[in-house]
Amino acid sequence: MNPGPAGALPGLPGLLGITILTESADLVDAALTVGPQHLAATGYLHAGCVVALADTAWRLRLPGCPPRGRPDSRPCSSPRTT
Repeated sequence: MNPGPAGALPGLPGLLGITILTESADLVDAALTVGPQHLAATGYLHAGCVVALADTAWRLRLPGCPPRGRPDSRPCSSPRTT
């Protein structure tokens, strides 16, 4: 997988062009600049892009997930529901 430009998020968020503007212990400010590649056949923003943006910001603030770039940073997994 091509990691993309420096600072780009890995995986789907990086492919969509999601960027993290601000990140702290209790806030993540993420952005997605919408282009033609983000539109559904109807011409409207594809709902999957909205979900990916929300999911990306949410996962960065899961309890136990340190901010990216810290020495103790590690991949975080979604909480399990039963």
